[in-house]
Amino acid sequence: MSTEEQKNTQQPGKQEEEEVPMTEMSPDDIQSELNATGEDQYVSVDLDDDAVKKALAELRSELAAREVAEDDLWPDYLLVKFLQINWMNVDKAAQNVVDVLAWRKERKMETILERGPPLDGLLNKIMPCSFYESDKDGRPVFIEKTGKIATWQLAEVDEQTFLEHHAWVMERMCQMAADNTKKLGKPVHDVTVIMDLQGVGLGHRNVLWYARKATQMDTVYFPYRVGRVFVLNTPWMMPGLYEMVKVFLPAYIKSNVHVLGADYKTQLLKYIDAEHLPEEYGGACKRNVPEYSVEEIKKEMLRDQTGEKLLEHHVPAGQAFELTFDGDKGDVFRWSFRVAYEYDVEFTATLVPKADPTKTVQLARTARIITAKGEYTATEPCTVHFKWDNSYSYWNGKDLRYSATVNKQ
Repeated sequence: MSTEEQKNTQQPGKQEEEEVPMTEMSPDDIQSELNATGEDQYVSVDLDDDAVKKALAELRSELAAREVAEDDLWPDYLLVKFLQINWMNVDKAAQNVVDVLAWRKERKMETILERGPPLDGLLNKIMPCSFYESDKDGRPVFIEKTGKIATWQLAEVDEQTFLEHHAWVMERMCQMAADNTKKLGKPVHDVTVIMDLQGVGLGHRNVLWYARKATQMDTVYFPYRVGRVFVLNTPWMMPGLYEMVKVFLPAYIKSNVHVLGADYKTQLLKYIDAEHLPEEYGGACKRNVPEYSVEEIKKEMLRDQTGEKLLEHHVPAGQAFELTFDGDKGDVFRWSFRVAYEYDVEFTATLVPKADPTKTVQLARTARIITAKGEYTATEPCTVHFKWDNSYSYWNGKDLRYSATVNKQ
């Protein structure tokens, strides 16, 4: 079956999920189910234990042998997490550290907080969430209104953008933990997460793919950085969703999940001081987690990653969409677009010199692409043709969001 045929068999979004079995269970029943899974796979450590100290020394020695500079490494209370996630195997932990350092260098993680997350205005509206200072143990607190996630809009965000945004969120939480470590004078090595499931529906099945990808990133590149997880307002379909989620949740997260009942506001105050907990969750903090309307989200979606306003156009199956701009020497032609629901189009930007129209130049030519951006400064009077070609598709029209301009000099 071709890619087009596969996409035509399901609704826009990620891969089709299996049917969710629905069962009536109380929060206590769900908590019991969590406690019964993965406990035997959870690796706990004590930094004062002689065996752990020995393993850490061996790990640092192995990393030195692999020419990893000591200055590039984390303190013991963070480095030990690579041993935990690798079952205390020094060789595997060392390779994990090497891979993480290479990953951080490639993605320039040292400056990601300064750069800010991609599509921040959009993704913060699609996935309403917020950071708060700390719980009573000093852990930073992250609250996500999971049930309010705009699932169809999230399905339009490509994997690379989503994961880069998630990496920014994790790095922000790690930085907050480091700041709290300095302030409190004791190690703060993980975070507290509150997930509010009020509003979760069948549409959330379509974005479980994102949760899986985020969990995979956390397990490899941010191991054991998620501490307590409080789950609130569990829906009647929660057991069915959990059956689908538990297959990719690592044991250390399962063991730290607390499913709270109707008295969750009282329960949360046992762990988080009122000044650091929003009023809507029983605290005294005036800054609640913001929510946004569908109209606000749609408006934000009509922008590219730099905030430039985009236009919309539907390209029917078997057809193409074309635009033409004239320019003079020094004029700047710019283009930016993305196709909704991770569908693709063929895109070309063709330069036609006015002095000799036979000498055309391909400024851009891509086959089957989801998003692209570029610019060209004219060296002579010319015409530029933009073409988004969907003629190869027999079934699916494509929703294009684009910007194509010429800035006159």
